[in-house]
Amino acid sequence: MKRKFVCIMLVLLIALSFNAAPVMAGGDPSSFTVKLNNSYVDFGDQVPYSDEVTGRIMIPLRSTAQLLGASVDWDNSKNTAIIKKDGTTILMQVGSNTPIVNGKPTTMDAPAEICNSRVMVPLRFVSETMGCNVQWDSANQIANIYSNGVVPIQPVQTTPPEINNGGLPNEDQIQTSLTQEDIARLQAYPVSGPAIQDLKKYPADVQATFGTNFDIFNESRKAPILQSLSIFEEVCNYDYSKFESTVYREEYVNKYYSIYERNPRAMSVINGYIDDIIRNQVTNKGYLLSSQYLIYQASPKYAAIRAKYIFYQSSGAKMQEEGSTLGKWYWRDIEFLFATPLGSREGNTTGVIYVDFINLSSPQPYFN
Repeated sequence: MKRKFVCIMLVLLIALSFNAAPVMAGGDPSSFTVKLNNSYVDFGDQVPYSDEVTGRIMIPLRSTAQLLGASVDWDNSKNTAIIKKDGTTILMQVGSNTPIVNGKPTTMDAPAEICNSRVMVPLRFVSETMGCNVQWDSANQIANIYSNGVVPIQPVQTTPPEINNGGLPNEDQIQTSLTQEDIARLQAYPVSGPAIQDLKKYPADVQATFGTNFDIFNESRKAPILQSLSIFEEVCNYDYSKFESTVYREEYVNKYYSIYERNPRAMSVINGYIDDIIRNQVTNKGYLLSSQYLIYQASPKYAAIRAKYIFYQSSGAKMQEEGSTLGKWYWRDIEFLFATPLGSREGNTTGVIYVDFINLSSPQPYFN
């Protein structure tokens, strides 16, 4: 929703922003697009809007905090809101995109600002920092917030037809979950790739707050990342001959978009990838095994998840995984990077945006 009014930085009027109480409405909304636990939220005379620079959804701070069970105080001398809930304290200064969470600085895409005498803040950052799960309904332009253990209703995903229905050689012997040895090995890799380049931009004290700390994400932030991995697994399974079907190709592309961003560059990358599969007549079966203990904040710019990729390429003029051969099971360790703060874009349904992947190891034969 585009902003339809003029936002004015009037710090002297900040106290007025703390008067309106939030109301839960049962009918269809006409002036806002936010739901809390499947019920529409009425923000009164200040509706949410999209930040003109970043596209992030901005919502009234006090109304949202009250709905989520938090308290809000205002430090007028510092133009800073103080939000507290269940042991979490957030300091958000108007005009800054570097809030302080439990004493540690972090970043958010859009700064807190004042609009119509209300403190407006990024919906996803505030909600997730207070332990909620946020999902973006792109079809209906609704931001869904889930709190207090409410489980979101997952959208029905259309998946490409299964391939190799008869099973591949020794497929029944492939592991279905990680061992403790797998998890320990995956956790031991250092930060690398784009994340390490991002970290180098920051002083040592900031760098020390990132890296391979696998305990900082709450469940609501881990859920969409784990969901994205299951979608990655689905796009790892394909049969070049089935792309002759327009329906199969469209379903495959839409699956990619659910973890990617729908734009001309993404379209070019995805369609180029499919064309390469068809040109080289590649058929592949793959499994991605991971765990909530393999998700971490690699750098201010990237969240990451590590996984063991087990794969079998049964046909193709070239190998999709360099170092492997046709007709054999292989495995390798891999890492996926996502843009942070976590959030959706047009066409994306998972709430995370895939950015890049890193091969952490070379392919190894699964069976000796």
